[in-house]
Amino acid sequence: MELTLLDIDKLVNLNELKPVTNPVSFDKGLYPSKDGLFSEEIFGMTTAERKRTCAYIPLGKKFISPKAYLSLKQLDRKFCSVVDGSKTFSIKDGVLVEDENGNTGIDWLYKNWGKLDFKKTESHKRNQKIDTLTNSKKEEIFIDKFLVVPPFYRDVNLQQKAEGGNPRVPEVTGLYANIIRNANLLRSAGTFDIVSNAIVGKTQDLLVEVYNLWKSKLEKKYGYIRKFLLGKSVSWCSRMVITADVTNCDSPDDQVVDFWHTGVPLSNCISMAAPFIKYWVRRFFKTRLYDYKDAYPVYSEGLGKGVYVKLEDPEVYYNDDYIERQMNRFINSAGSRFDKVEIPVKQSEREKYKLGNDPIYMTFTGYKANITTMEKTDDKVTRHLTWTDVFYLAAIDTTTDKHILITRYPFLDYLNTFITKIHVLSTRNTAPMIINDVLYEHYPVVDLSLEQYKIESYFIDAFKLNPFYLAGIGGDFDGDQATGKILFSEQANEQAEQLMYSNVNILGVTGHTVRSFGNELIQTLYTLTRFHECVGVKPTYV
Repeated sequence: MELTLLDIDKLVNLNELKPVTNPVSFDKGLYPSKDGLFSEEIFGMTTAERKRTCAYIPLGKKFISPKAYLSLKQLDRKFCSVVDGSKTFSIKDGVLVEDENGNTGIDWLYKNWGKLDFKKTESHKRNQKIDTLTNSKKEEIFIDKFLVVPPFYRDVNLQQKAEGGNPRVPEVTGLYANIIRNANLLRSAGTFDIVSNAIVGKTQDLLVEVYNLWKSKLEKKYGYIRKFLLGKSVSWCSRMVITADVTNCDSPDDQVVDFWHTGVPLSNCISMAAPFIKYWVRRFFKTRLYDYKDAYPVYSEGLGKGVYVKLEDPEVYYNDDYIERQMNRFINSAGSRFDKVEIPVKQSEREKYKLGNDPIYMTFTGYKANITTMEKTDDKVTRHLTWTDVFYLAAIDTTTDKHILITRYPFLDYLNTFITKIHVLSTRNTAPMIINDVLYEHYPVVDLSLEQYKIESYFIDAFKLNPFYLAGIGGDFDGDQATGKILFSEQANEQAEQLMYSNVNILGVTGHTVRSFGNELIQTLYTLTRFHECVGVKPTYV
């Protein structure tokens, strides 16, 4: 992106901007003054007009554009003394030199601007500033008008009063008013150079202060550009910290977070794939409860045997609102993730079979094994079903054929976003589990004895990326964040699969590899060869 200095005269003429000459914003009765900073005649009366209509302050004489003045100050501090008239100078070999018999002031600098010669050095920043000044027109560097931002972006709250009972105006409006006052003073200062130069120096500082104020609202992480232009609100997106995966496997083939997979926390999968998760859970309860609502098997402690009971309208109990509440609870309240899934048993059935008033929960059945042939009874796991079980099974089924789009801002080029498949992350400890003849190699370990305040740290809640992608997105693992978006449609996922395996995902526009290791490889080698005093054995170097 290339930015140039603004030609204020061209802007004023093209848009027929009107001047603001009155530093007083409101007349008696709190009506906006006709020629003031909130004038309805200048900026209009409707919201749309006051949102897009600019104005300008006639400065009365030449000043230096704030951006150009900051560059001049960084190139040579003598320019400050020229602007405020505190010292006199002459120009020798294109450089300012102090001279008792010389001249000073912005008017002198304007007349002799062509005599200056800025020398470039090996400093890239210095050379950039010089290029900005030399490539700009003289009329762009020296200005006699100053742009006023529309009042919509600096509006005043008439209910808030400052000292003296006047409305409290925003800071930038106060700076605009001071610039207008100084411009009016310059017109009446006459030929008194000392007074005039002091006012000029103060006004120049005010122009820079306004520039820096608006710049601070636009730039960096929380500025308007990133907030409203580089990013946008998208449904079913998630933003999380990016981290590296834990390498605790015996072979690279066992690493679940690889070049083709991104580790996505279970709670984020629920959030990003919400429509699919809700549909899956609804069908889950239908196949396990709706069809058996007149004869559902439970164990009666009072009778000491299993009985078949009737359920209380499971279709109504497990409705969309109920499922959505449980999804939001799982996402926002980590301590509830091991909550058990309750069954709505009719009260008459409770009394008939001596079930009591305690909640009755669904049962989880699985096998701790990594093969699906003839499970042994010793490997059988039977416990209460939790929402972690339900949502993990839902996330696995719904994301198997889907891809995730990972984006890190600011979005500078196409490498700031990449596509991978999804590996669902749940608890930190996982184990193989067979459920309905389906093997889940990384099933969450559910500990029902765990206290609620410890459950949050029991889960992984960060995106886990392969380090190959860090260079492309300009990120690292020190707290950077990324936005994830799961692709929904079949066509989008087919295209994502093609892009993921294409050369564009690996090679840059010049043909170089854009997916490479950096500090992670150095850190790994250091860790592998580091001498651990607790072991007492020094590494052997070959």
